[in-house]
Amino acid sequence: MSEMIRPTQEEFDRLCFKVSDRMRGYAYPYIASISRELEPNVGEHLGSGLYLDLRGETYILTNEHVARAINETSLAHQLLQGEGATRVMNPVQVAQHPYDMALTRIEWEVWLDKKNVRLALNASRIASRHAPEESDFLFMLGYSGQRSYFSPSFDTLVTKGTPYLTQESKTPPEGLSNMCFAIPYLPELAKSLSPRGAGLPDPHGFSGTPVWDTNFRRCMLNEQQWAPEESRVTGIIIRWSEVTGHLIAVRVEFIREFLLYALRNEAAYFNWIQRGRPANDALTDWVRAQEALSELAPVET
Repeated sequence: MSEMIRPTQEEFDRLCFKVSDRMRGYAYPYIASISRELEPNVGEHLGSGLYLDLRGETYILTNEHVARAINETSLAHQLLQGEGATRVMNPVQVAQHPYDMALTRIEWEVWLDKKNVRLALNASRIASRHAPEESDFLFMLGYSGQRSYFSPSFDTLVTKGTPYLTQESKTPPEGLSNMCFAIPYLPELAKSLSPRGAGLPDPHGFSGTPVWDTNFRRCMLNEQQWAPEESRVTGIIIRWSEVTGHLIAVRVEFIREFLLYALRNEAAYFNWIQRGRPANDALTDWVRAQEALSELAPVET
């Protein structure tokens, strides 16, 4: 690769547009737009998420700080094109800071609606570790609150996704946890490669957005043809560092650890429900037991 002729800026821009455009079409069905209910039949965009296929069941993965709003109001996500949102019905398994992860299962009768335009990403498409090639393209498609509005005419929340092709930051914020990585987010310096591009919005609402390692450069180095199917989820956005101009993402190693934790909690919960709730048997006892087990086997960093 080092012996290849360096492309001109125009050629590089065309390459970026091609990769971004193909990733946008590929990633869109897997990305969830999560909203909260303000009043009956009126919602507000809250965050983003990822539809996942785990053990043959469909889940939404997002941030804990997004999901915690369910303690105050109903949460929903938009499965059906141009129609009202679908309410979150099942318990939400969470891990607070520094993981900031949440997972909830979608009922089959909801997911199998013929009008559903979404897909669930198979767990095999989650990277085993965060290890992109140096300077390889990273991609995200998230939903910003700035590009969301409630339409009284159609009685639905309209939220437009924002595609973003970038690279991992070589100068992350000082003191960033080794559980995380950073990608630059400076709207004033970003370039719209499409004539219809509207630039980058305020990133509030991107929380829960998956970050994809496109594996584009890896394919080029191995002289393989690239396609979006080569990409893998390598992180989840958890916050915006406005001062340094970065989006911060949890590394995939810790996402995988959380998913195991959440599935064990869910199994314990449904076993608890099915056997009938014994007197003085609180669900929190199951959760605390799992947390205690997790503390006995901390993540090696």
